[in-house]
Amino acid sequence: MTRSMLFSFVTTILVPIAAVATSQHPRTLQSPLPSSVTGGYGIVMDAGSSGTKMKTLYWDASSPFDAPVEIGEGLRVKPGISSYQDDLSKVSEMLPLLEQARLNLKEADLDWREVPLFLGATAGMRMLPTSDRMAIMASIRSFFRENGFRVDEDNWVRVLSSADEGAEDWLTLNLSLKTLDGSSSNKNPVGIIDLGGGSVELTYLSKLTLLKNKLIADIADYSWNLYSQGFLYFGNDQARKQHQQKLASSGESSDPCHPIGVNNTGGMPGSSDPEKCKEAVKSILPLDVPCFQLDRTECSMLGEYLPDLVQENVTFYGIGTFGYVWDFMQLAADADLQDLEDKADLICAMNMTELDAYDPGNSYATTYCFAAIYIIQLLTEAYKLPKEGTPLIVGESATWVAGFFIDDLNNLNIDAYDAGPVINPMVAEVGTSGSSMNIPSWIAVVLLVSYQIFI
Repeated sequence: MTRSMLFSFVTTILVPIAAVATSQHPRTLQSPLPSSVTGGYGIVMDAGSSGTKMKTLYWDASSPFDAPVEIGEGLRVKPGISSYQDDLSKVSEMLPLLEQARLNLKEADLDWREVPLFLGATAGMRMLPTSDRMAIMASIRSFFRENGFRVDEDNWVRVLSSADEGAEDWLTLNLSLKTLDGSSSNKNPVGIIDLGGGSVELTYLSKLTLLKNKLIADIADYSWNLYSQGFLYFGNDQARKQHQQKLASSGESSDPCHPIGVNNTGGMPGSSDPEKCKEAVKSILPLDVPCFQLDRTECSMLGEYLPDLVQENVTFYGIGTFGYVWDFMQLAADADLQDLEDKADLICAMNMTELDAYDPGNSYATTYCFAAIYIIQLLTEAYKLPKEGTPLIVGESATWVAGFFIDDLNNLNIDAYDAGPVINPMVAEVGTSGSSMNIPSWIAVVLLVSYQIFI
């Protein structure tokens, strides 16, 4: 099958003083299949930090604005594939996923050997050293192929960049909301904030022509310029680890984000102090890294630039940790950050007995004070969204999987992703002299070269 596509390639010439920066792959995100193809089936695996979920999907390319349909039963296995780091034979723990996929396809009268299998890994794998990532992914590809499954290209099984994960989130959500074809009462595609355990991704439409973290989404006769930014180690779980480690290293005797009557996971007793919790959580956000914008109105964490984030009539959907927090706090889907703070002040002031009475038997109850305060500080301090009237809706359960499937089904991901070097803020002091994060990577001089690629 031959196809012509226009890609934009970026050649980056780094200013000599710029230190190591993670490379990005600017590209076009998904395009309709050739007219001779009516759609396709696929096995898709979401390899998250705590487990891997499998779905079998069908997408009808003749209705490109419809989300893929799930076929048969999904399945999840634990732990995540990053746990295979020290024992690659553990890849066999994925066998139940393959067996369920085979069963789903057989029941649909399909030859499972002919259906492509795609796997995308996220923050849990991005945090591993490159050599370990490569070894794990190679073992998984071999395991799939040895069991007769179709993995034609190595990049069908790969680690997603934060920017790609955010863009696939955006595509999945907007397909489910039907904002892309103009049929919805909401004519504007929405932005998305995906707060996972290991990282947070933010993706939205941008009118600016900046190149870093820019992706283009093409569907039928429509095209959207996306800005997608991700922060590794700033997902909810990793942020909580940073918070607890910073308390311990600074000699604090209690955790203000944890309830009185129980110790946090680091063994430190809680003190149920919402105001000190807000101060402590804000302190883990690296907001003072040079951004090279004088008024810093569009500067986020780690010196990253977030162009035209606050726009008229643009709504953001919060997914991942947002949903758990909103449920626990008993908030409406359109509650703003001030509503969240009002409820968090009450929850964070509770001792363990009061918290048990509020939500009996919830084993995660002690984590929600930190999660709520972290969301507030992240969105107001790093993303500069307003606390009152926040353009935020929580309640959709969309993930990047459907967008990833459509994107891969269209065979656009021609380059295997190499996440490159990353800095763990828990072991590297951000912003200190000599830190590789001291100089933001967008100081680079960028040359855009567009040319035609024929496949």
